[in-house]
Amino acid sequence: MRRSSRNGLATLLVLAALLLAQSAMAQKRIIYIQDQANQAAYDTVVRALLGTAGATIGGVTISGLGYQVIIVQQLADPAVYTAADGDLLWVSQSIGSANVKNHTADVIPIVNTEQALNDGAAADIARNEMHFGTGEGARDLITDWRIVNNTHPITSIFPLGVVRMFQLHPTGVAQSGAFTGPAAGVTVLCESSSVAADKVLGIADRGATPLVQAGLIAGADPTPARRVCLGFHEYSANNFTTSGAYLLQRVAQWAIGDPVTAGQPVVVTPPAAPSGLTATLAGNGVLLSWTDNSNNETGFKVERKTTATAYVEIAQSPSNSYLDNTVVVGTTYTYRVRATNTVGDSAYSNEVTITALPNLAIHRWTYYTK
Repeated sequence: MRRSSRNGLATLLVLAALLLAQSAMAQKRIIYIQDQANQAAYDTVVRALLGTAGATIGGVTISGLGYQVIIVQQLADPAVYTAADGDLLWVSQSIGSANVKNHTADVIPIVNTEQALNDGAAADIARNEMHFGTGEGARDLITDWRIVNNTHPITSIFPLGVVRMFQLHPTGVAQSGAFTGPAAGVTVLCESSSVAADKVLGIADRGATPLVQAGLIAGADPTPARRVCLGFHEYSANNFTTSGAYLLQRVAQWAIGDPVTAGQPVVVTPPAAPSGLTATLAGNGVLLSWTDNSNNETGFKVERKTTATAYVEIAQSPSNSYLDNTVVVGTTYTYRVRATNTVGDSAYSNEVTITALPNLAIHRWTYYTK
């Protein structure tokens, strides 16, 4: 019996060792091209979400996907990557886009976060772009994306409409890269919440065509592996919301060919009410400012009344201020605002009352004597 027990234990140990070895061999590898000088500023959270470390965002602990992240400094990458090198090529938005080697024909999947397109211009010839459209660009202060397709595995946990993907950087910096004029082989999943023509998340599955359009430099068409254009940029990378972090992870899982399981269904609720509404005279108008207490609004509804009229909505503002330049001098106005999104409206802010006064210019007279 003892010998049998020992043999059984030895067998279990051998099996366990084999399983561990197979697990280590099965760990998929992401080749992560970045600018080494900018890695602390731009890539820390992204690499943690893709690798094993994970990250805490908004008080929520998000586990890493467990991939092996192999960091490669830009321009140190070889001309061509194959499946022997890794399972996914990730182009960081930290790189200098004019100096990146072109991997559009590589046979491994690519996720590109550095802009969107190689349009054939001299400055773009070396860029690792994927011919997703006819134009490209970047938008500042973009924190919200609009989900336009949630039938795809990447976006299936999100509701259609605006979802906040990033928090504004403390210095007021945020940016999304975008492509315009999507190619026929590209499926657009997200666009900018402010400019619908700016597509910020698009995918092309293996075999997609046509991606190389007239006037664009040579690439792979049909594509030999999955391609993703994920247009977050600049300081947005270290300022994800939980929704943004889960979207990034789901992009990686889909591109690399794994089941897309990161995150959980995102439920959009009405936004919280703004507060601290103030009104000040500004020229011949009234400047309103308030505190934004929500992270999921699509804008703010501004309402106004006089002593003789009921409240009427006069504008919708995308930010937490509004200049009312339609006032009549000598009239007293009362204002209130509320946040809104695709689900509904928040409660109202406090009310504020002000009387419009003329813009009194101060004239300086100069007298001359003889």
